[in-house]
Amino acid sequence: MEDNRTFKSSKQEYLSNIKKEFYNQLKTYKEEFKPTKELTTHSTIPLLTSKTYPQISTFQVTNLSVENTQFNQNEFVKKDYSHILKHKARSIVATSSPIHKTHTKEQLHTQLTTIYSSKKAVESEHIFETELKIGKVLSSKTAGLLGNSTPLLQINTYDNISISKHLEKHQQGETKSKDAIIELYERGFNDTQIRTLLSLGTFGLEKNKLLVPTKWSISACDSVLEQYLYSKIINYKVANEYLVFEHLDKGNHFIMCFLPYQFCSEVIETYKNSQNIQIIEQDFVSFSNKLSKKEPVCAGGYWATKLAMLEKMNSLKKQYACISIRIIENYEIPLGVIFVRECVREAVNKQPIFNTFLKEEFEEFLNNNFSKHYTLYKKSKLLQEISTLKHLNEWI
Repeated sequence: MEDNRTFKSSKQEYLSNIKKEFYNQLKTYKEEFKPTKELTTHSTIPLLTSKTYPQISTFQVTNLSVENTQFNQNEFVKKDYSHILKHKARSIVATSSPIHKTHTKEQLHTQLTTIYSSKKAVESEHIFETELKIGKVLSSKTAGLLGNSTPLLQINTYDNISISKHLEKHQQGETKSKDAIIELYERGFNDTQIRTLLSLGTFGLEKNKLLVPTKWSISACDSVLEQYLYSKIINYKVANEYLVFEHLDKGNHFIMCFLPYQFCSEVIETYKNSQNIQIIEQDFVSFSNKLSKKEPVCAGGYWATKLAMLEKMNSLKKQYACISIRIIENYEIPLGVIFVRECVREAVNKQPIFNTFLKEEFEEFLNNNFSKHYTLYKKSKLLQEISTLKHLNEWI
């Protein structure tokens, strides 16, 4: 009991210090900032909300630093909290009035489409309805702490914006969104740029173009891409070794288990709620890669995790059954689904921390080194599924 109290106390102290640091940064920015109605900054990301869907509000996030633009988001979330929150405290969230999801040609969204289609980060002038003052901070389940909020009047761009011909092709209203997502992904386009442009109603047949809430567009992109990769990896040979990958970041401890069986997968997340009750969320798909329910319990984290795991299998040109086990301890300042995707990518792109051809050695390693993860592994639905199968080595 004493150990639990100590852990809870140290956790609260850690989070309190992080939040305190954020508000200290906010105070510093407030002291150096001069109230204004016009600000020339770098566009970071637009967030489209689903709260009043099919009416959609847009939050255009900007920052004086180029470090937090869409082209750097994958690396930005890997920084430590003090670095991230310093930039978050200096972000400006320009808000707009709700419009219907079909209004993809509305002036603001046309401007944003041009800005976020650019080959490089764009600096633009934002004109606000009232003087911008520092202190009113917005937060979002999609992106965590956002920054200071004020109503937006208009955006002016002065840079000569260059757009890739491959991107332009998919903005003409002649190809389906799915085809645009896959081709741009294969050509190495930035993850966040693809998801942003889908959200802004850029892709798809002209008659079908819609504004899409950001959290939906993120999961839609990840879902399209993981299904695409699944169609490739099921044609690969089944691997013959067990692999274990690990990654820790900001109170999240990921263990990725790759098992030598036909592809099926499970995503397990566990954390304690405000009543200190352990919550376990699990999403499992069998060999058909189809969920038994309409939406995953782990929400967008499910699609993001699976995408990263399938990317690894595709690079290895091998097929595995895989389990992702994420234990969350002191992650109370969330950074969005992109953080989950990048953590899993970080894990599987490193050398495995253990590999073996023997199931007994694999399980012994998990049990001896990661007992909490091992307990969840033993309760996994995937393990029940593959327990009925015969491994090739068992016939030799």
